[in-house]
Amino acid sequence: MLLAIALTAFVAVVLLAIGIERRVTDGRARLRERVTRIAHNDRSPITSGRSALRFDNYSSIPILQAILRHSPSAARLADDLDRAAVPLRAGEFLVGSAALAVTLAALAAAVLGARGLGMLGVAAASGAGLVLPRLLLRWRFNRRRSALVNDLPDGLDMLARGLRSGIGLLSSIDAVIEQMGGVLGDELDRVRSEIAANLTVEEAFDEFDRRMRSPDLHIIVTAILVQREVGGNLAEILDNVAHTMRERVRLHNEMRSLTAEQRLSAYVIAAVPVLILLSLSLLDYELVRPLFERRSGQGVLLLAAALEVVGVIVMLQIASTYEV
Repeated sequence: MLLAIALTAFVAVVLLAIGIERRVTDGRARLRERVTRIAHNDRSPITSGRSALRFDNYSSIPILQAILRHSPSAARLADDLDRAAVPLRAGEFLVGSAALAVTLAALAAAVLGARGLGMLGVAAASGAGLVLPRLLLRWRFNRRRSALVNDLPDGLDMLARGLRSGIGLLSSIDAVIEQMGGVLGDELDRVRSEIAANLTVEEAFDEFDRRMRSPDLHIIVTAILVQREVGGNLAEILDNVAHTMRERVRLHNEMRSLTAEQRLSAYVIAAVPVLILLSLSLLDYELVRPLFERRSGQGVLLLAAALEVVGVIVMLQIASTYEV
């Protein structure tokens, strides 16, 4: 069993190393392809609804590329990796997820056995290995989006000041990129790169809006695009939006402070059974030995763990219902 785990880990490391090495070495080829498309005014990435500066290259491993090239799921996964700013392609991400699932399943089989209720544990461990990377990916994207939303009011103030001084929208964006940085600076820098790659301002901002999926950002992008189409005082609009966003953030933080007790209660209630089990294991292991050594006891532990997770999710969902 240990040999199977080691072999799986070795294969995963080799595949990831191959993917990273080819990703570094084929940078010039991708750059030449991008320049060729710009020279021929080829904007197919925009019409396909994908990132303006990313093509259908899902893996540097030829076999995976052939399999994933026409897969809608691979395209969605590549978009998710792009939104979360994870420096992996869809193929390498899937290989890593599969390797994690196999490794966890092998560990579960070694600990619980491969018969009876042990198979349930193996299946649960394998499913966790497949789901956990997606959850981490979503968590990273949510963190980036939250950081973007928190920086938007200050960024809007800087944009409004630049517009009032008469330097223009794109020059104001350059000032925000230089002075703010962070997620907002990175995303605006990407917008400027897309504009430099022969995209219109409208297309670059539409891609920015589609990538981040933020209601606040959608309002800002809509205001910018409408102003470019029909005119108007964009600086005043951005000031009003920034004030509204600050009030929303203030109310949101206030509601989080009011619901902090409920969230803390969820964590405490979830930790009590685990602490009791650990205490009994240290004080009188014979009392809890059947839970670890018998199939029925292992099944009870798995059921208890599942109920613990469900209970915490429900309590946190109830607490978040009262947040803005």
